[in-house]
Amino acid sequence: MTDTQVLVINGISIWLEKKYNWDEQLWHRVVWQLLLGWVVPVVASMLVSWFAFQYINADIRSVRYAYNVFVFKNTMDSAAILNGIYLIFSFYYHYKKKSEKNRAAEREPSYASFLLLRTSEAKEELRVNVGDIAYIYRAEKGPLIFCKQDGSSVIIWDSLDDIQKLLDPGVFCRISRSFIITREAINKVKRHQDRGMLIELEPTSGDPAKVSRDSVKRVREWIRNDVPTTTK
Repeated sequence: MTDTQVLVINGISIWLEKKYNWDEQLWHRVVWQLLLGWVVPVVASMLVSWFAFQYINADIRSVRYAYNVFVFKNTMDSAAILNGIYLIFSFYYHYKKKSEKNRAAEREPSYASFLLLRTSEAKEELRVNVGDIAYIYRAEKGPLIFCKQDGSSVIIWDSLDDIQKLLDPGVFCRISRSFIITREAINKVKRHQDRGMLIELEPTSGDPAKVSRDSVKRVREWIRNDVPTTTK
């Protein structure tokens, strides 16, 4: 009968897991687990045992089998114990998993929604929303140039390395020493003869956005949004 109870309680528990959320419907989950998880297995066990006694032609009312008292009491006790064990382990597993999620969320770095970029040697700063950035690159003969999605650009004096630390690597990729780009800025990707890669950007950049052979795999994974990228 214990095997029957385990199977029934497991089936009920799986159904309740889908129906009631532990966080939002905790008491519904507990009450129904205790009601269905206790009553149904007891009834199922009694039916199984009754059919078993009928099969062997035994008199279940006889003193020898003590069916009405001993079997029924033990069936109820075992169902209650099994449900109690299940709830204890479920509570432990659920809240352990929840705590791990919370700790992981706390460890996740937060990234800036806007940047204050120096636009001159006098340290004047321009506020730029991160969502407006198409890409940032270092020109061959000058300081950094910042390009917006609308095609406008401005000369800035900040370090590309310092800016990169403030940007979400899931959104921005450092494809080379000179370029930090977003996916929205990619117009076309071409193979290069040295097994590297050329990325055609929109708006058009003054310098080619070239990815070295060693960084091609990392950048391609980021473009496909498979993994966040980090600078090598």
